[in-house]
Amino acid sequence: MLVLLFAGMMAERYQQSERCAAAGGEMRDGLCRGV
Repeated sequence: MLVLLFAGMMAERYQQSERCAAAGGEMRDGLCRGV
């Protein structure tokens, strides 16, 4: 159960970084910066 939750969190974070990179920014401290 906990592993599933952790995997979901990692997938969400990965998607955020992908969108951030596509927008020309970078992930820093969990936030998208420099768009």
